[in-house]
Amino acid sequence: VLPLAEFRDGRPVRGIVVDMSHALAKEAGATGVIVPLPRLRLEPALQRGDVDAICFLTPGWVRNDPDSFGWTPALFTIKTLLVSRLDAPTVNVLSDIPKGETLGTVRGYLYPSLEATFSSGRLRRDDAPNSERNFQKLKRGRFRHMLVDDLHLDYFQHLEAAPMPLQAPLNIDETPIQCAFSPGQRENWPTWRAAANRLLKRGEPQRWLESFR
Repeated sequence: VLPLAEFRDGRPVRGIVVDMSHALAKEAGATGVIVPLPRLRLEPALQRGDVDAICFLTPGWVRNDPDSFGWTPALFTIKTLLVSRLDAPTVNVLSDIPKGETLGTVRGYLYPSLEATFSSGRLRRDDAPNSERNFQKLKRGRFRHMLVDDLHLDYFQHLEAAPMPLQAPLNIDETPIQCAFSPGQRENWPTWRAAANRLLKRGEPQRWLESFR
C-alpha cells in the first residue's frame, strides 16, 4: 500500500520501499527483484535466505535475533504517532486514554514502546492488514485512536478531498529506517553498507520521501 509500495499484477510499480530497494541494488551493482510478502513472513524468509534483503525495517521490529542480519545505517527516520478523532476526549499523554480502550494497529507489527502496555491489557490492539484500512476504520468510528507513522498519515490526509479532522498527533517514538541483509549474504554486507552510505551522502533518501509528501 502506498506510500510504501503499490503492486499491479504482482509487480511493484512505485513507492518508497520500491525506490529505496532499487536504488540500493543499483548502487551496489546488483539487480533488485522485489518480492511481495506478508509482514509475518519477512524475517523468516530473510533468515533462510529466500530473499537477500528487506528494506524499511529496523532491529526493534525484528522478533528473533536481529543481530544475525546485516544492517545499513539509518536511511531516514519516521515517527510513530497516536492520532485521535476530534470527537474523542483530548489526549495530551498516553495515560489520558481510558484503560481497555482499543487502538488501531497493523497486524504483525511491533510497537516497541507500547508492547508492555498491550501485554498488560492497559490498551488493546485492533489489527488490520495495513494503515490505510485502519484510517478507514477511524473515519467510520470503529475506534477512536490509531497508531500510524507520519509518512502514512501525511499521505492519507493529502489524498482526502477534505482531510479528516483529528486531534494534534501524539508522538510515541521515532524509528530509524534501514535495510537488512540475510546471514547468507554476510560476505556482501560491506558492499551493501558502502552503497547505502553513498546514497546518504547524495541525499537520495530525502528525495524518496518527498515524492510522497
